[in-house]
Amino acid sequence: MIGFRPGAGMRLIAVLITEALNPLFMISLALFASVGYILTLLMPVAIDVWQAVFWVCTLIPFVGLLAGAYQRWKQGVYAKSRVSWRMALPLIPLLVLAPMLYAEFSSPGLQILAHGDIRLGYIHQLLYGSTPVENIFAAGHPPPYYWLYHAYMAAVAKITSLHPLQ
Repeated sequence: MIGFRPGAGMRLIAVLITEALNPLFMISLALFASVGYILTLLMPVAIDVWQAVFWVCTLIPFVGLLAGAYQRWKQGVYAKSRVSWRMALPLIPLLVLAPMLYAEFSSPGLQILAHGDIRLGYIHQLLYGSTPVENIFAAGHPPPYYWLYHAYMAAVAKITSLHPLQ
Protein backbone atom coordinates (compact mmCIF):
# COMPACT_ATOMS: atom_id res chain seq x y z
CA MET A 1 0.00 0.00 0.00
CA ILE A 2 1.31 3.41 -0.93
CA GLY A 3 1.15 5.87 1.92
CA PHE A 4 0.63 9.59 1.60
CA ARG A 5 3.83 11.51 2.13
CA PRO A 6 3.44 14.88 3.82
CA GLY A 7 4.16 17.71 1.45
CA ALA A 8 3.78 15.65 -1.73
CA GLY A 9 1.05 17.92 -3.07
CA MET A 10 3.11 21.05 -2.52
CA ARG A 11 6.12 19.35 -4.12
CA LEU A 12 4.02 18.41 -7.15
CA ILE A 13 2.69 21.96 -7.56
CA ALA A 14 6.21 23.41 -7.23
CA VAL A 15 7.55 20.95 -9.82
CA LEU A 16 4.76 21.74 -12.30
CA ILE A 17 5.28 25.46 -11.97
CA THR A 18 9.08 25.52 -12.05
CA GLU A 19 9.69 22.74 -14.56
CA ALA A 20 6.73 23.10 -16.95
CA LEU A 21 4.61 26.24 -16.72
CA ASN A 22 7.26 28.92 -16.13
CA PRO A 23 9.39 28.01 -19.18
CA LEU A 24 6.36 27.06 -21.30
CA PHE A 25 5.14 30.61 -21.88
CA MET A 26 8.50 31.91 -23.09
CA ILE A 27 9.23 28.88 -25.26
CA SER A 28 5.77 28.84 -26.85
CA LEU A 29 5.80 32.58 -27.50
CA ALA A 30 9.24 32.39 -29.13
CA LEU A 31 8.19 29.43 -31.28
CA PHE A 32 4.95 31.18 -32.24
CA ALA A 33 6.77 34.33 -33.32
CA SER A 34 9.40 32.38 -35.27
CA VAL A 35 7.01 30.04 -37.06
CA GLY A 36 4.52 32.86 -37.63
CA TYR A 37 7.15 35.10 -39.18
CA ILE A 38 8.29 32.35 -41.54
CA LEU A 39 4.69 31.54 -42.50
CA THR A 40 3.88 35.17 -43.27
CA LEU A 41 6.86 35.31 -45.61
CA LEU A 42 5.58 32.27 -47.51
CA MET A 43 1.81 32.79 -47.69
CA PRO A 44 -1.15 34.85 -46.45
CA VAL A 45 -2.08 33.55 -43.01
CA ALA A 46 -5.68 33.54 -41.75
CA ILE A 47 -6.88 33.13 -38.15
CA ASP A 48 -7.37 29.36 -38.50
CA VAL A 49 -3.68 28.95 -39.27
CA TRP A 50 -2.78 31.23 -36.35
CA GLN A 51 -4.85 29.01 -34.06
CA ALA A 52 -3.13 25.87 -35.32
CA VAL A 53 0.30 27.48 -34.88
CA PHE A 54 -0.69 28.52 -31.35
CA TRP A 55 -1.72 24.98 -30.37
CA VAL A 56 1.33 23.35 -31.95
CA CYS A 57 3.72 25.85 -30.38
CA THR A 58 2.11 25.39 -26.98
CA LEU A 59 1.45 21.64 -26.81
CA ILE A 60 4.74 20.30 -28.20
CA PRO A 61 6.94 22.14 -25.66
CA PHE A 62 4.45 21.35 -22.87
CA VAL A 63 4.69 17.62 -23.53
CA GLY A 64 8.50 17.82 -23.55
CA LEU A 65 8.61 19.89 -20.37
CA LEU A 66 6.20 17.52 -18.59
CA ALA A 67 8.28 14.53 -19.66
CA GLY A 68 11.42 16.14 -18.24
CA ALA A 69 9.66 17.02 -14.99
CA TYR A 70 8.32 13.47 -14.72
CA GLN A 71 11.80 12.00 -15.23
CA ARG A 72 13.23 14.21 -12.48
CA TRP A 73 10.28 13.30 -10.24
CA LYS A 74 10.86 9.58 -10.88
CA GLN A 75 14.57 9.89 -10.12
CA GLY A 76 13.63 11.21 -6.71
CA VAL A 77 15.25 14.59 -7.12
CA TYR A 78 12.28 16.30 -5.49
CA ALA A 79 11.41 13.52 -3.03
CA LYS A 80 14.71 13.94 -1.19
CA SER A 81 14.13 17.59 -0.47
CA ARG A 82 12.24 18.62 2.60
CA VAL A 83 9.08 20.67 2.37
CA SER A 84 9.94 24.24 3.20
CA TRP A 85 8.73 27.73 2.54
CA ARG A 86 11.20 28.00 -0.36
CA MET A 87 8.98 25.73 -2.46
CA ALA A 88 6.48 28.59 -2.69
CA LEU A 89 9.05 30.95 -4.25
CA PRO A 90 7.99 30.16 -7.86
CA LEU A 91 4.56 31.54 -6.97
CA ILE A 92 5.90 34.99 -6.07
CA PRO A 93 5.84 36.36 -9.66
CA LEU A 94 2.25 35.18 -9.95
CA LEU A 95 1.32 36.84 -6.66
CA VAL A 96 3.04 40.07 -7.68
CA LEU A 97 1.39 40.18 -11.11
CA ALA A 98 -2.07 38.94 -10.06
CA PRO A 99 -3.47 42.30 -8.80
CA MET A 100 -2.22 44.14 -11.90
CA LEU A 101 -3.61 41.49 -14.25
CA TYR A 102 -6.94 41.51 -12.44
CA ALA A 103 -7.17 45.31 -12.63
CA GLU A 104 -6.34 45.38 -16.33
CA PHE A 105 -8.53 42.48 -17.42
CA SER A 106 -11.53 43.53 -15.35
CA SER A 107 -11.65 47.04 -16.80
CA PRO A 108 -11.79 47.53 -20.58
CA GLY A 109 -11.32 51.26 -20.01
CA LEU A 110 -7.81 50.67 -18.67
CA GLN A 111 -7.00 48.54 -21.69
CA ILE A 112 -8.11 51.26 -24.08
CA LEU A 113 -5.91 53.84 -22.33
CA ALA A 114 -2.77 51.91 -23.37
CA HIS A 115 -3.19 52.35 -27.14
CA GLY A 116 -6.20 50.06 -27.23
CA ASP A 117 -7.33 51.45 -30.56
CA ILE A 118 -4.06 50.42 -32.23
CA ARG A 119 -4.06 46.97 -30.63
CA LEU A 120 -7.71 46.37 -31.41
CA GLY A 121 -7.19 47.47 -35.03
CA TYR A 122 -4.40 44.94 -35.61
CA ILE A 123 -6.24 42.16 -33.77
CA HIS A 124 -9.37 42.77 -35.87
CA GLN A 125 -7.32 42.68 -39.07
CA LEU A 126 -5.91 39.31 -38.01
CA LEU A 127 -9.27 37.92 -36.84
CA TYR A 128 -11.22 38.84 -39.96
CA GLY A 129 -8.57 39.04 -42.67
CA SER A 130 -5.21 37.58 -43.48
CA THR A 131 -1.63 38.74 -43.39
CA PRO A 132 0.14 40.94 -44.25
CA VAL A 133 -1.52 43.44 -41.95
CA GLU A 134 -1.65 47.11 -42.87
CA ASN A 135 -0.93 50.17 -40.82
CA ILE A 136 -4.24 51.08 -39.22
CA PHE A 137 -3.67 54.79 -39.76
CA ALA A 138 -2.31 54.60 -43.34
CA ALA A 139 -3.97 51.91 -45.43
CA GLY A 140 -1.67 50.11 -47.82
CA HIS A 141 1.46 50.78 -45.76
CA PRO A 142 3.15 48.19 -43.53
CA PRO A 143 2.70 48.42 -39.77
CA PRO A 144 5.28 50.63 -38.06
CA TYR A 145 6.24 48.06 -35.43
CA TYR A 146 6.40 44.34 -34.67
CA TRP A 147 2.83 43.03 -34.99
CA LEU A 148 3.24 39.28 -34.33
CA TYR A 149 2.29 39.85 -30.68
CA HIS A 150 -1.13 40.83 -31.96
CA ALA A 151 -1.37 37.57 -33.92
CA TYR A 152 -0.77 35.71 -30.64
CA MET A 153 -3.48 37.77 -28.97
CA ALA A 154 -5.87 37.23 -31.90
CA ALA A 155 -5.37 33.46 -31.66
CA VAL A 156 -6.01 33.54 -27.90
CA ALA A 157 -9.12 35.71 -28.41
CA LYS A 158 -10.47 33.32 -31.05
CA ILE A 159 -9.75 30.19 -28.98
CA THR A 160 -11.24 31.57 -25.76
CA SER A 161 -14.07 33.52 -27.47
CA LEU A 162 -13.15 36.59 -25.44
CA HIS A 163 -13.56 40.08 -26.80
CA PRO A 164 -10.28 41.19 -28.40
CA LEU A 165 -9.88 44.01 -25.87
CA GLN A 166 -9.77 41.48 -23.09
